[in-house]
Amino acid sequence: MPDFDNTMKWYFFSKVVDKVPWLIIFFLLFIIFKYPTQIQLFVSAIQRLFASCSVKISKKSIENEINARVLNASKKVYKELDEVLPYSIKIQWVKESNRQAFLDDKRVIVCMDHNRTRNQNIVYALNDYVEHGLMPVIKKHVDKDIMKSSKLVLVKKLITISYKRGLNYFLENIFYEEVEADENIKHIVNELIRLDDSGMFVQILLREYIDKGKKYCTGVVNPDFTKETKEILNFLYEIANRDKRDMSQLDFLGKYFKVGIILVADDIVYDLYGLNAYTRRFREKLRLGIDNIYICSRGNIKVNIALRISDKIKKDFPDLDEPKVFHYDGRDKYCKEFKGVCIAYNNINDTILTKYKSQSLAG
Repeated sequence: MPDFDNTMKWYFFSKVVDKVPWLIIFFLLFIIFKYPTQIQLFVSAIQRLFASCSVKISKKSIENEINARVLNASKKVYKELDEVLPYSIKIQWVKESNRQAFLDDKRVIVCMDHNRTRNQNIVYALNDYVEHGLMPVIKKHVDKDIMKSSKLVLVKKLITISYKRGLNYFLENIFYEEVEADENIKHIVNELIRLDDSGMFVQILLREYIDKGKKYCTGVVNPDFTKETKEILNFLYEIANRDKRDMSQLDFLGKYFKVGIILVADDIVYDLYGLNAYTRRFREKLRLGIDNIYICSRGNIKVNIALRISDKIKKDFPDLDEPKVFHYDGRDKYCKEFKGVCIAYNNINDTILTKYKSQSLAG
């Protein structure tokens, strides 16, 4: 008489064994889609072991590493604003005399010279990628020195995120040379670094350029728009660089840019005046016709207050779209580190603005 228990055990075991290949395939697909950057860096490392055997393998190793590092760094920037660097990257190997990046079919074609070191090629690839891929549609409408300075600050940010071993080479051979050659570039770069440390560079400044650029930059360059791109930078820098008790202007009411900033005060002030004080400020900015409003806070306690303010605004202004919330690691002008949040209410439509403006006139 057959052993029924053993028969059933072998039956289920055989079923599991039959599914093992599929389980392995699904697991590998999960790893590939979940960790594409790490997979590409792993492939590059394997190729690098055999790089001395073939120039072609060496080139493919560098290509995979560049693609992985661009993907890794860009993803972190995309969390803040996906249209800052909208294009992918492709490597094309050429002689040094022909090295020049260009755009082609929504890709930045970066031309590399195999005679350079691996470190040099990766740094130049990231530099060329940002130079040609940064806000490609509207870059001609933004002040040219701001665009050049933004490129330098953003490349520094990407290299710091994804390729720290190349940071010193970038600073010594590209960054400092371009900054020291032009006092205005140097001045703007310092302002942009301050904005970046305050969570305002990508989250607010570049977002404003892109949003308003799509709306107004549809033809030839408008000098008035370009002028306002400088003014909005100065406005944000004053806020980012202010001391605790400074009273600086928190609304920018230009012809093209209309931006309002709400700074979260100390928890003591919050305890005294509560959430309603912030919703009143928010309503007043709507009445002024401000279509982009940002709530900014620094420090864990203030971050939590900012999130509660956002919840209160959601209840009091149900016709508004859901805001974008950006958490970041920042530093004040004294280099003290902090956790920060920027909550963005963007492109508030004219119907809503007219509604609150008419309420103001009626009142």
